[in-house]
Amino acid sequence: MASRWFNKPVGLLVVVLLLASFLSISGTALPALTNSKNSSVQTPTPEAPLDSKPAGAVFTQAAPDKVITTPGTTPSQSSSLTVSGTADLAFTTAMATTAGTSTPAATTPLTAQPLPNGPLTLIRLQTAEGETNLVARLLPLETVKAGRLTPVDYLPASEGQPEQILALVPENEAALFSNLPGLKYALLDQAAETVNYFWLKFPAEPAPAGETWLDKSWKVLDQTSSRVYFKGVLPLYLGFGFRSKLYVHKAPPRIQIPGLTQPCPCPALAEATYAGMALAAKPAAPNLTVGELKTRLGQVTEARLRQVVDQISKNEVPGKGALNTRYTGTAGSLYAAERLFNYFFALGLNVEYDSFLEGGLGTVASNVVANHVPADPAKNVKPVILIGHYDSLGERNLNGTSNPKIPAYGANDNGVGIAGLLEVARLLSGFQFARPIRYIAFGAEEQGMLGSQNYTRYSIKPASSTAVINIDSFGYNPDAEDWMVLGFINHGAGLKDSILSYRDKYQINLRLEVKRGEPFFRSDDFYFDQTQHNAVVLTDSYNLQSPNNHTIKDTLENVNFTTTRKVIQLTMATVAEQAGLGG
Repeated sequence: MASRWFNKPVGLLVVVLLLASFLSISGTALPALTNSKNSSVQTPTPEAPLDSKPAGAVFTQAAPDKVITTPGTTPSQSSSLTVSGTADLAFTTAMATTAGTSTPAATTPLTAQPLPNGPLTLIRLQTAEGETNLVARLLPLETVKAGRLTPVDYLPASEGQPEQILALVPENEAALFSNLPGLKYALLDQAAETVNYFWLKFPAEPAPAGETWLDKSWKVLDQTSSRVYFKGVLPLYLGFGFRSKLYVHKAPPRIQIPGLTQPCPCPALAEATYAGMALAAKPAAPNLTVGELKTRLGQVTEARLRQVVDQISKNEVPGKGALNTRYTGTAGSLYAAERLFNYFFALGLNVEYDSFLEGGLGTVASNVVANHVPADPAKNVKPVILIGHYDSLGERNLNGTSNPKIPAYGANDNGVGIAGLLEVARLLSGFQFARPIRYIAFGAEEQGMLGSQNYTRYSIKPASSTAVINIDSFGYNPDAEDWMVLGFINHGAGLKDSILSYRDKYQINLRLEVKRGEPFFRSDDFYFDQTQHNAVVLTDSYNLQSPNNHTIKDTLENVNFTTTRKVIQLTMATVAEQAGLGG
């Protein structure tokens, strides 16, 4: 949760200034976010369309609700690629199918696996002139069938551009791909690590005289007419000058390519991403009943929550040890986002990065957005959105900045919330719902809710969701009784009443203190409320904020996992009910 300063004498004055000007979050002016046009932000009105921004491919795994084809093709499994198509996403896809081509099934498509142990290399494979069917040429290869090729980028054939993929392979197997008939090979990065990969499109305007849009520290790996794919030094710093006009996308750590890779769920990838978070049992029936939901609620255990919060807090990375921080602008923040991406991907959700410039620090940050498509994707129905921020802060201050070397474990703020997102997504995956469910792990919350500010301004229209539930900092409770604040600002009264009824219906022994109109603008539900979404927050950080929040003491041993379990159970019941039991 963003820095608390309401108990200070200046707090009320700052509140007045915030409500009057809508410019201040933590006692300082909000830094500007960037879009595709310039470095300033224009707040959209409900009548106005969203400002557009360049976007990358939306990598789809589940049933489509929009089919993208190129002229001359017809929608079919072999000739089209799908994108997540909730109506409010102003995204386009780079993954369109080449007109008139098909993908013969040479063998069974691959199941996504954890990355192989040992050094990895990034390679590019392109079809040679006059050749097609890249997928069919790859599938028969033993090293591909063994799951030792992980695609991270795909471009279809177009005028002047051959079909190509970028993929990770074990360093000692890269040479196996160098002389494949009909394919061109290039070794792009000998020491590959996906967390360092980004892409961008150049602005229409030229860079200032004597300058280039690309910083000299960025290593260009692949460049086409449509985008530049590059390796950056972490954290990726754009600064506050002319490069702040760039819209830089965090590149995904893996993608699905129809015909080459099977849609998940992918059990091995899930368990390798978060230990103890194995996929839930496949539902006996696709529609979730009240009885089955009660069973799933009973599967939310304190032992597993403790285990996953511990992993989130330590933020261990193979070969690098425990990073002990998710502070915005650090490598730890990017590794945490990538881990979330991989887990949602393993569940079979449609997952993407929503990147933005954190203007106060001058670095690229990302939200992680995962969609559980509804039973009937063709229906244009409003999603149920569960949100929580994944970044952390290691010392108290007024503006969300910190020494990046200070540990920022963030177990309560907001490791418990991220554990909640993961657990709800895990236990509800496999079921069908009438409405889409969207899970969003926001970045840069501690710097003034910048991730949710960016998202509500560019990626979702006002009043276009069924419900928004924010879970943030709810693991501190020294009392014998389990309680929680249920807060909303303007538009969450009906949702609040529903949550109270779900608590009673599913017999969750949790006292809820309802707060309305209180200063709940220190967390990510604020910007949703300001754009006419029905938004609430479950938190303990209004009445009794943990003294450990925003300190190095926000660790596992200071979390009450009984209260945490009950909050997550109530959250799961709310998401399922709002999404529509019965499919």
